[in-house]
Amino acid sequence: DGITSAVTLTKGIKNILKNKNTSTIVNKRKDGNGFNKKLVRRIIDLHEDNPIDLIITSDHGSNDNDAFLLLKEKCNNVKIILTDHHTISKYPECVEVFINPMREDSMYPKSISGCATAFLLLVKTFELKKLNHKALYELVPDVGISTVTDCMDMNLPYNQFLVEMALRIMNSERYVYWHIFKIKLGIGILYTIKDFGFTLGPLFNCGNVVNEEEHIFKMLMENDVDKLATHISVGIQLNK
Repeated sequence: DGITSAVTLTKGIKNILKNKNTSTIVNKRKDGNGFNKKLVRRIIDLHEDNPIDLIITSDHGSNDNDAFLLLKEKCNNVKIILTDHHTISKYPECVEVFINPMREDSMYPKSISGCATAFLLLVKTFELKKLNHKALYELVPDVGISTVTDCMDMNLPYNQFLVEMALRIMNSERYVYWHIFKIKLGIGILYTIKDFGFTLGPLFNCGNVVNEEEHIFKMLMENDVDKLATHISVGIQLNK
């Protein structure tokens, strides 16, 4: 869910901000979950080289108020938008925006993935800025996959809709991107929900296990067909 959230946010934000400078820092599971000390240090180092205006989290941060306090102290004038879906022990006090379906005042179903939460932020932003919503279609497959692989409640019509739309888009052959995955992974004529849970899911998640999160992120961000095929081949070996 963390990797798909990062990919979804990165693609969506780049579409919104166009040529403005953006960076994505992928957390390493070996360093710990959430805004651990090493992740905070990486952000501070990045800020020292190129001042950061805005930080947007994906799939973590709800219980890391101390880390955000440190970031605010070290990174002058930085704003923080927190997107997450995990249980909240204490509301973070020093972020500008806190988006989490587990909030008591949330109107959305509680059992949606972190990727779906980040996607909703993009949907609302596209609406506010009157951007062409068709650019959001390529993000839906990652949202659907994360819904299955993060074991969200599939009795919810909301989650059923996301997964059905993801399958429809991937099977439409609209994006050669998903056709390459199908060929390299030996998937049949059509993607099914089983492929989300037992073929794509393990491939996406293996980076966390073997300390190769950044390779999986690059794989999911790649648009060049030849490079994508190579990234997938490496990912398959990592998964094995």
